[in-house]
Amino acid sequence: MRQIKFRGLWGEQFVYGHYFSQVLPGGDLYEAIVLKDEFGDYRNHLTKSGTVGQFTGLKDKNGVEIYEGDIIAQHLEWSGGYMSDECGEMEFIGVASITASSGVVLNKCKSRDIIECDTEWTRHKSTINVRGYRCEVIGNIHHNPGLIK
Repeated sequence: MRQIKFRGLWGEQFVYGHYFSQVLPGGDLYEAIVLKDEFGDYRNHLTKSGTVGQFTGLKDKNGVEIYEGDIIAQHLEWSGGYMSDECGEMEFIGVASITASSGVVLNKCKSRDIIECDTEWTRHKSTINVRGYRCEVIGNIHHNPGLIK
């Protein structure tokens, strides 16, 4: 069973812990990461709006935990069958997210051909399932948005 934990930006740095949210009078959303301090007391760290991401339960090929909002590079290669009758090798770059139907996927994918693979499948693929042993966290959407543009 995967560990349920979150991260969010507190200032310019990520804090990791439990997630807490509350709609305040007036409709504003209060989002915080809750951490235990050195005295054993729990403290809320107010996060920047829209920066909270859940741990996916996966680690990349280097052992780095993958959170929603991480930018992932995933290498794929194949020779006929599953994706097409052709051979190919490519790298996908996308944003990790958790979905109910497909598990952990890369959204907003862009691909880079390593070996020619201009097939119907690669032209229309906008999401791809994350394979931890074949991917690497290369940034996140908050600190490195240019990686996915």
